[in-house]
Amino acid sequence: METKLFKTRNYYEAVTLFACQQKLLRLEPLDQKSVLFVFDDTLQSCDELVNKHINGKLKVSSKSYVDAIRTLKDMVFGNRNIKQGF
Repeated sequence: METKLFKTRNYYEAVTLFACQQKLLRLEPLDQKSVLFVFDDTLQSCDELVNKHINGKLKVSSKSYVDAIRTLKDMVFGNRNIKQGF
């Protein structure tokens, strides 16, 4: 099965996907101030999760969401290399 990718530069979309256990494959630097979050979207569920989040229909625990915020913040500002994924 071919790996499909979902890419976003929107931090809160990335947080939402990470909190929903979507596999973050890597961060791609775009410039000095922004990165591209690259997720595995083989099951093509990323768009659906983002749309549910935007429409207020997504159910995710507050702890998972806060943990995702902290983890992604550490990755972005700590320059962690995550090419091998999680």
